[in-house]
This record gives sequence, structure tokens and C-alpha cells, in this order.
Amino acid sequence: MTEKLLKYINENHLVSYMNNTKWNEFRNAMINEMPFEPSYMYKLLDEEGTGEYFSSLDGDCEGCDTYDEESFNFLQYDEIEWVKVKPRYYEKIGGKLAYKKLFHDAESEFLEIMKKYSIPYEKIGECLYIIYGYKRCF
Repeated sequence: MTEKLLKYINENHLVSYMNNTKWNEFRNAMINEMPFEPSYMYKLLDEEGTGEYFSSLDGDCEGCDTYDEESFNFLQYDEIEWVKVKPRYYEKIGGKLAYKKLFHDAESEFLEIMKKYSIPYEKIGECLYIIYGYKRCF
């Protein structure tokens, strides 16, 4: 970890919640144990913004990041402040003007994985979860 990141952690009173083993378990479970790879976004320690726009993602996952090494911050887990995950999505079936929404929900599977690997999380919306790599202690 760089001095810049250590300084950021100390100045912002962050406490580590995850380690490399937990992040690997999480990422591998999203790839291998979920019925589909749920959409997510993450915030790095030195990034600005909170990713609030993500909480309104109710649509299909076209163009969403995957859990491969490149998309998941090149597995530089010590730089991840948090990951927001939405284990639900819909796809449009039919034509552009007359379509139906087919919903896919894997919230129960997601929660079982969090329990199985003892991964701490918070629910922050109807079906939106945040997993902290680091969290402010006050």
C-alpha cells in the first residue's frame, strides 16, 4: 500500500473491514455461485464521489462490469473503499415499443453467500448492498 493511501486512511479515520482472502471469496462466489453475476460498482480510496447514481439502477445489466481481474480493480483489493451490489435486474423481452420486463432476483442467494463466507455488508436500499473494504469509524 502506498504512503498516499495510508495517509488517506488515517486522515479519514477508516477501519479495514475486508482482507484479500475475503475479497477473493466474494469475487469468486459472484462468478461461480450466483445464478448471474450481479451488477456492482466500487469506489477506490482516493476517488471522489459516492456513486449515488447507482442506487437507481433497476434495468438490465448490459454494459455492467464483470468480476474479471481487469474490471475488479486488477485485484488491488487494498485500494477498494466499498463495493455496492444489486443482486436483481430485469431484461426487456420483445420489441422496442412493446416489451415485457423479465425480472431476475438472486437476493436470497447473495445473502447466503455473505453468510457462508462471513462477509460483512449493509443493506442500503430495496435491493442494494454495500460491502466495505474500509469504513469510517466515527
